[in-house]
Amino acid sequence: MEFFLININILFLILIVFIIKVYENFRKYKFIESFESYMLVLNYFMEKAYDMIYKDSLLIYSVEAMKVDEEQFSQISKGFANLTINLIGPKIHKEFSEFFGNEDVFLFNLIEFFNTKYEGDEIRKTAIGNLMESED
Repeated sequence: MEFFLININILFLILIVFIIKVYENFRKYKFIESFESYMLVLNYFMEKAYDMIYKDSLLIYSVEAMKVDEEQFSQISKGFANLTINLIGPKIHKEFSEFFGNEDVFLFNLIEFFNTKYEGDEIRKTAIGNLMESED
């Protein structure tokens, strides 16, 4: 009788693990199936976070055509990543972290977006161009 109960418990545990794995695969499939929608949401909040960080921390550097020192730029980009995570909320944050593999890769992609966006800053480019013209 005891052997029979142990086998039932083991089968029950195997069934629970199987159900959990099926559910995880289903969630990943749903994420991939809705990838464009998720990326639109993420892009919206990254743009919003960039605008907020840019106005608060970077606009003065762009207008004055000054370079932000590396340490400060690193802090600003981490602030951007944290703001984006706060804006998207914990549920979507968890899903993106799982999709990218882990938190570090997700943060890397957020910071890479920020760096690329800042490199293409038109105000900064115009200010630098005006500065170069005035020196000639």
